[in-house]
Amino acid sequence: LNQWFMMETMIIMTLITISWAGTQTKSRGHARRKRRRKKKHKTLKSDGDDDHMLEQRKQDGASEKKTQQSNLKRYFPFEYQHIVAPMVGASELAFRLLCRKYGATLAYTPMMSSTQFVHEASALDKSDPNQTIANSNICEFQTIPQDRPLVAHFSANNPQHFAQAAKLVEPVCDAIDLNLGCPQRTAYLGHFGSYLLGDEDRQLVLDIVKAGSQSVTIPIFVKIRLLDTVEETIKLCHQLRDAGASLIAIHGRYRASWERTGPGARDGPAMLDQIALVKKSMPDFPIISNGNVITYDDVVGNQQFTGADGIMSAEGILNNPALYLPRLGDAINDADKEVVLPTLSPLNKRTTVGYTPGKQDKVLRKLNKKLREIENIEAKVKESGENSINEDQSIKLSAKSKILAEIMEVERSDLDHNRKKSTEQTESSVATYYSTKVKLSQLYKNANNKLALAKEYLSLVRRYPMKIRSVVFHTRRMCKE
Repeated sequence: LNQWFMMETMIIMTLITISWAGTQTKSRGHARRKRRRKKKHKTLKSDGDDDHMLEQRKQDGASEKKTQQSNLKRYFPFEYQHIVAPMVGASELAFRLLCRKYGATLAYTPMMSSTQFVHEASALDKSDPNQTIANSNICEFQTIPQDRPLVAHFSANNPQHFAQAAKLVEPVCDAIDLNLGCPQRTAYLGHFGSYLLGDEDRQLVLDIVKAGSQSVTIPIFVKIRLLDTVEETIKLCHQLRDAGASLIAIHGRYRASWERTGPGARDGPAMLDQIALVKKSMPDFPIISNGNVITYDDVVGNQQFTGADGIMSAEGILNNPALYLPRLGDAINDADKEVVLPTLSPLNKRTTVGYTPGKQDKVLRKLNKKLREIENIEAKVKESGENSINEDQSIKLSAKSKILAEIMEVERSDLDHNRKKSTEQTESSVATYYSTKVKLSQLYKNANNKLALAKEYLSLVRRYPMKIRSVVFHTRRMCKE
């Protein structure tokens, strides 16, 4: 019995010892975890953060992660480092193509009113396969397959209109851009552009971006100006990103006021230091820097200083459409390098090379007028009978077949004439200008000759017509000393 009692006592003591050891191990593990949490909290607090800032940091991290997962549109299948800025009456098709030839990798259209674009597009003849958004000249919008990648640039103060306009141009461009940078007084009167950057319109702006992002599968870009403080600009950019923007271009100047008091518009140098701070706050989000670019050295310096993902130029590229040419290679060391240039497509019959309205058009207009008059007479006869028309109208009615034959002959002659002239012009000038391959030394030779650049631009204008004031504006800028 004594032996059994001793064995039972030893077993109980062993179990107590094991239980105590486990408790101590668990207690020590809990203590270690507690010390680690306390040390981590102390480290964060040592950086000057209070409990509120720590909580805010957690929320920002969660927001950033959610944005990265949902907003995949910001990773683009095209290069966007060297950009032609949107310019009213200046970044039209002919000028964009010229800049692309000399190194630009992405181009914006001129600013278009989304409301006007939707209204005019509704009047297109959908039964005519030759009338498309790309060649309809709605809000002066024109493009061809070689004009890519392309950003369609809209002003808007209505989310639905912006979304509808974006949907219309989606098949013929690579991104949609919302203008929040226009400083002109017309933007004040129309309530768009930089005049939407105030706090009172913030929700409207975010709703516009969200509506556009949800309506198309291509990215939504936004172009802005600086707000009154860099903290406000950073806050705006984060809000735009969370609303669905995939890229933000920043013009490094403040928005102008109606009274034009204080700095704004194009006054003074761009504040690239503020763009750099915005980029620093959004390291994984595409930020484009716009401002202080006249030469290619400025392009390189701007990108290095701001850390921006791309550089956008307006004033610099207006003076020199070959601004980005050095990105293709050095004029001396890479002189024999070959650059591939695409052969450009026409917009439609009326914009092929060599087409000039003349005598044939006048004849055609007169014949069509006679045909419309005959059709009116036919309608009268159908409604009231043959006795309702006079002798003169009867003669006109009998001449219908002859008028139709004359119209067909004029159209055939017109088409043959322009096709022949287009071929001659292409062989004599345009084909030489747009050869399949060209040496870099030749591009530099043309780029260093202002008159040669202006002549190339005019060749493109003949193919893709533009308002005369824009043509004059460009040629004067290219040729000025």
